[in-house]
Amino acid sequence: MPARMATPRKLVPTTSRRFRTGPSKSRLAFLSRLCGGVSLYVINDAALAYMEERNLPQIVIGKFKEHKARIFSSAGDWERHLQCWA
Repeated sequence: MPARMATPRKLVPTTSRRFRTGPSKSRLAFLSRLCGGVSLYVINDAALAYMEERNLPQIVIGKFKEHKARIFSSAGDWERHLQCWA
């Protein structure tokens, strides 16, 4: 009697799998992991262009352009910087 050939099995999902978005899968969580936990607040050319596209007042954009400090190492530094203008 000849040996029987094994028939390939079809992959059938056992449960319906859905990929849900949650706090651990958010865009901010992804970016924070991408940065390795380092949060920098940066005013660069892309940020200035974004402000102009959103029609921020030119006075505000001008202040950001004139300011020498454009990189802030924490949210606290960034907030203190903004409070100086208020």
